[in-house]
Amino acid sequence: MEKENKKLIRVALIGPESTAKSTLSEQLAKHYNTVWVKEYAREYLSEINRKYTLDDIVEIAKQQLQENPLK
Repeated sequence: MEKENKKLIRVALIGPESTAKSTLSEQLAKHYNTVWVKEYAREYLSEINRKYTLDDIVEIAKQQLQENPLK
């Protein structure tokens, strides 16, 4: 992505699981020729094999921010 003097707009899609948020995010990024951040929560939760806790949510948020290509 070229560095230009454009104002960056960040969009967050929220909603229940399996409602195509990730698909829509990827399609929007392609349409606007920009980047998107893949969902990390689903991967994390599938690996812990237990009910998630508040600490898990914090960890998911940290990892999601770390994977953000626009830091």
